[in-house]
Amino acid sequence: MSTDHLQDRVRLGVRWKVVSQAYTQVIRFTMAIILARAVTPHEYGVVAMAGVFVALVLIFSDLALGSALVQREDVRREHVTSVFWLTTGLGVLLTVIAVAASPVVAAFYGEPQVTPVFAVLATTFAITALGATPAALLERRMDFRNLELRQMQAVTVAAAVSLVSVLAGLGLWAVVAQQVALAVVSTLLYWLYARFRPGFRIASWALHDVAGFSARVFGTRIVFYAERNVDNALIGRYIGAAGLGAYAAAYNVMLIPLERIAGPLQGVFYPVVSRMQDDLPRMGRTWLRANRLIGAVTVPTMLCVAIAGQDLVRVVLGPNWAAAGPVVQVLAWVGLHQSLARLNSSVLQAVNRTGDLLRYAVVSVVASVTAFVVGVSFGILGVAVAYAIATTIVAPYYALMVTRAVGLSLRDVLRSLRGVIETGVLVAVAAALVRAAVADAGGGPAARLAVVIATGALLTVPCLAWRARPVFDDAMSMLPVRLRTRLRLPARARAAS
Repeated sequence: MSTDHLQDRVRLGVRWKVVSQAYTQVIRFTMAIILARAVTPHEYGVVAMAGVFVALVLIFSDLALGSALVQREDVRREHVTSVFWLTTGLGVLLTVIAVAASPVVAAFYGEPQVTPVFAVLATTFAITALGATPAALLERRMDFRNLELRQMQAVTVAAAVSLVSVLAGLGLWAVVAQQVALAVVSTLLYWLYARFRPGFRIASWALHDVAGFSARVFGTRIVFYAERNVDNALIGRYIGAAGLGAYAAAYNVMLIPLERIAGPLQGVFYPVVSRMQDDLPRMGRTWLRANRLIGAVTVPTMLCVAIAGQDLVRVVLGPNWAAAGPVVQVLAWVGLHQSLARLNSSVLQAVNRTGDLLRYAVVSVVASVTAFVVGVSFGILGVAVAYAIATTIVAPYYALMVTRAVGLSLRDVLRSLRGVIETGVLVAVAAALVRAAVADAGGGPAARLAVVIATGALLTVPCLAWRARPVFDDAMSMLPVRLRTRLRLPARARAAS
């Protein structure tokens, strides 16, 4: 695939991601506020308890076979059909097993309410498995338009279902209904947009072709699962549903910029760099530019969250969730450097360095689980602080693996991110000073949060144009040509396109 064609695909993908995320974030943010007001921390914690095991089973329902379809240069119909039937059969089997095991999951926590919640959420295993293969095909084709249309439509329907459940007074079942509806609508739309029609033959040779790659990626996902969910399991087991509810809410607030900015860009990035696997210098340059673009948003945002985290929780979620405030502030640091590492796994998978990825995952999970075990004795804030320390220690090792894979150095990474980091520091210092002035004048949480948001919104773009001109030009180049011309952007921004 030519360089120009790939660049066009990237721009198109990023534009659709921006539109999709702007729309879905309004919907999700609104529903998050509604659910926080309608559901108690204890009820939210019950759903989070079930979610620990739901996340584990969902990993098994795909076995990373979809990633193999995206990464392979040569994919035949036998590969697609064989992967589909294996994935679907496994998803149905896991649903049956999970429903039967739901009392065991509840017994682990000592919380009977987990039984029906987990049993209902278990239906999503089979539903998600049905959509895994058509989703991979859309990603392989880099059909970003339909992928994002699917996202917007599914989120809208799920929000409507959840809202109706809230109005009906269903409590925690409103959260459950939202998750099930999202899975159902997403799968239906994947089939519609991919125009997927599976055959009926399973070819053992086709499964063997993808088995090695998939096994290593699957192992990595299992290890990463442990890192991201052992904290929830320990908090739910030893602190209780209310503590887990507050921690889970804080974690979700911290992950908003990461999941809704870095995550979607990863959906564009992986299929693109998979086509660059024979040109490592080009892949390295693409990785640095994409990382820099993510950091331009997440670094200032996370630093502002660290400053105004407690105000954010009190204003958005309400006083019942006050315990989540300090946790949000600590986890903002985790979110910052995780956002800058989000594309690392895509690079290692694209060059088939999945063994390195698995080794990093093992190191990371050992550090994180050790931190969780130590931190749980000090409550949810102790878990957050220990996790922040552990992830900071292992982050350079992850970056080093990727730089070696594409022929770069850590100095190249730091040089690329320098302007973005300077921008974040300038914005954060200004936000902290303005917030302190408002606090001294007697301003409450809403006023303090408002000035931090306003400061970040007003200063980020000018600071990027001043301290990180390349990333500013990259961002402007994503705009349609007519809009760039009307805005009369500098020649460098136009040339970047």
